[in-house]
Amino acid sequence: DDVDDLIQQFTGSNRHVLDYLLIEVLEGQPQEIQTFLLTTSILERLSAPLCEALMDGVDQQVPAQQILEQLDRSTLFVTPLDTERGWYRTHRLLSDLLRFTLRSTMPEKIPLLQRRASGWFEENGFVVEAIDHALAAGDFERSARLLEAHAGGFLTRGEIALLLRWLDALPESIVRTRPWLCVAHAWALVYTGHLDAIGPRLRDAEELLGSVSDGAEQRRISGQLAAIRAYQLALRGEPEAAITQA
Repeated sequence: DDVDDLIQQFTGSNRHVLDYLLIEVLEGQPQEIQTFLLTTSILERLSAPLCEALMDGVDQQVPAQQILEQLDRSTLFVTPLDTERGWYRTHRLLSDLLRFTLRSTMPEKIPLLQRRASGWFEENGFVVEAIDHALAAGDFERSARLLEAHAGGFLTRGEIALLLRWLDALPESIVRTRPWLCVAHAWALVYTGHLDAIGPRLRDAEELLGSVSDGAEQRRISGQLAAIRAYQLALRGEPEAAITQA
């Protein structure tokens, strides 16, 4: 009789009951809706243009915006994130189920969907999401390119933890081949007090200087390395050495 109370009990050992009910809800939807939900389940938030980008090549008779509005009206799957209903979020429990189903039934499609999402977010100026989806796709070259292009902005805004999370997710072999990634990593290590870990990154960047053909860019990188060393030495209480680097 009390549905809310029943749902509150769906924890721990009762989770399999909830999973069963969710599967019943999903499988009760038309095939086109099921395909849409599974294809877009990799997203944290949904918009019609973004969903259309992911659905490219899928035989979809109903526009994405119409599907989202239909799902919103049904109150089953999505909830709007703004008053204009431009962005939506899938309900968390259903999102978990959809992603599990996607991994179980179509794992080979996930990298392509992640790359499409990364491309759409990059084209529309959502850098954080573009990098996250590139990493989720295992596309480390794309991730490194995006991160190298925008690392300075993340440093300036103090988003150091986010920057370090991405750098840690990249293979060491890729970070070491990109001088600006080495510079960004060194700055992030300075700002978080990991002074002893900075040396290898500075050496990596210096070794790459010879491969930089643009003289002005070489000077910019060298200047960054000197600034990092000055900051490091100042923190260590070596003002004269810091002044020399500065």
